[in-house]
Amino acid sequence: MVFVCVACGVPLTGPLVRLPAVPEAPYYAWWEAEEPGPSPATVPAGRYAVETEPYGAPLVASEVPVPVMPRYGTMSDGRGRWLVSRGPRGPRGNIVVDPGDVHGLEDDHASPACCGATPTGGMNQRCS
Repeated sequence: MVFVCVACGVPLTGPLVRLPAVPEAPYYAWWEAEEPGPSPATVPAGRYAVETEPYGAPLVASEVPVPVMPRYGTMSDGRGRWLVSRGPRGPRGNIVVDPGDVHGLEDDHASPACCGATPTGGMNQRCS
């Protein structure tokens, strides 16, 4: 499978092979350090996976503390309410690839209402 820009058709990856599921991310001690480093890629190079669980904004309140998204952990809104990725109707079908397999993208603005790297925003990328 080669992924292309939906707007202009430029290839964004080389050929990738689908995994049956998104791998579970192992624990890394530096996540709890004062200045944590970047997390390693979840999907190995040359592969991709489709996220079947809700992932991404918008986030909505939950009655119980559950992971806000797969492999992310819990998050609250600061008012004592737990957040989840829009519950059972949340966005699904996100494609997960190794960042090293993607080319032709440039950094874009950070936005918690878009598809940032974390549920609270983060740098997005777009086709250059």
